[in-house]
Parts: sequence; structure tokens; C-alpha cells
Amino acid sequence: MYDLEEQLAAFYQFKILNTEKELIYDNLTRLAANISETKYVFVNFAMSDTIFNKSSYGIELGSFPKKGSFSEQVIENDAFTEIENILEHPFLNTHTLVVNEPHVRFYAGIPIKLFNKIVIGALSVFDTEARKLT
Repeated sequence: MYDLEEQLAAFYQFKILNTEKELIYDNLTRLAANISETKYVFVNFAMSDTIFNKSSYGIELGSFPKKGSFSEQVIENDAFTEIENILEHPFLNTHTLVVNEPHVRFYAGIPIKLFNKIVIGALSVFDTEARKLT
């Protein structure tokens, strides 16, 4: 379930947004990279129109617009999303991470939830080769 008001209240309650990097999130991104055997991993939290990057592995990103992002798919749909070949996706195939360095071709993401109901972000893995998670 995606509820913007509940989501923002949770961010303020748990002091998640606009904070320094934390070891626990960095450990999570490294673990996800190892398990998924992907080059890039992000833990992102979504505000109303911005994605806040809490931790990354393989590439550093700051905050970026939510609209048209990979994370938007996961957050808005509240579901695991896997795109085996991004070049075949109807609109993500023109995303800046696809057409420019690092030229990602694979994406998978799962929603991050509080209390099993409030979607606050996404754990996302990327790779430069089209593939399927195994």
C-alpha cells in the first residue's frame, strides 16, 4: 500500500530522510550485491516527488526525481519488479543510467515497508548485462 501521508509521517518519526550514510544500510547494499551478483545496489526512500538515496554500492547517486525512476515502479505498485532487459522496456529504456554510464541493462527491486504496510522506498539491484535473477 502506498500512502503518502503515512509515508512522510514514518520518515519523520524514524529520522530517515536527509541523514548521513549508516553502516547498517551500507552492509545491506553489499549483501544484496553479493546475493544477486549485480554491480550496483541502492537503498532508496521516496518522498512525494524525490527519491533520497540512503546507501549505494558500485556507484554513488544523490537524490533524484521520483517521476520516471526505476524505484517509482516498485514503490507505486508495492510489488517486486524485475526488468530482464531494460532496452526492451517502453519508457525506462531512455533513462539516463541506461543511455549513459554505467549503461544498465537489468533491474530488480523490492519495496521497503514499515509495519508490513507503509511503502517507504525500495531496495534495487542493477547490472550492465541483461539477465534474470536466479
